[in-house]
Amino acid sequence: MLKRSVWGRGYALEISKALIEYAFHVLRLSQVVVETVPQNTPTKKVIEKLGMRKEGATPEGLEFWSVEKSAYSGLTE
Repeated sequence: MLKRSVWGRGYALEISKALIEYAFHVLRLSQVVVETVPQNTPTKKVIEKLGMRKEGATPEGLEFWSVEKSAYSGLTE
């Protein structure tokens, strides 16, 4: 979790990108899945910029998003 004083500076996006690349290139995973609460709009914007797609929701109401290694190309505009 980042301190509120550094929110909006792009750190979450850069950290998330590095983690996804680590998952694909070092851990050799074929897919990355994340969960978030529907109300967390800033996090959902980061997830979308990473090229992840909304897949559905858990019984508890969390949204889950994923990206396949074959479809990941870094950041999207």
